[in-house]
Amino acid sequence: MPTLNGQDASMASSAAIYRTLVVPPAAPDGRVFVSFEVDKEGRVRHPRIVKGLRADVDSAVIAATRQLPPFIPGQQEGQAVIISIMVPVPILVKK
Repeated sequence: MPTLNGQDASMASSAAIYRTLVVPPAAPDGRVFVSFEVDKEGRVRHPRIVKGLRADVDSAVIAATRQLPPFIPGQQEGQAVIISIMVPVPILVKK
């Protein structure tokens, strides 16, 4: 599996997305599930929403996902491989 900053890709990417996420005004609380691939060079490719909340919130999650730093790519039998990852991103709005 790929790693990000020495951590498991799923947990680390969810936290990294949340840190850069700009939540739209009046967004509902909830969770957005985003899926993406980590390619052989460790870059994020093809982010897409698996389960969303609202179009503007979903777009913000995609934008934050595209800002993820490079991963250390996953390997199989010593060769870098493309890995798909799905992560939940919490949407918590202070009211």
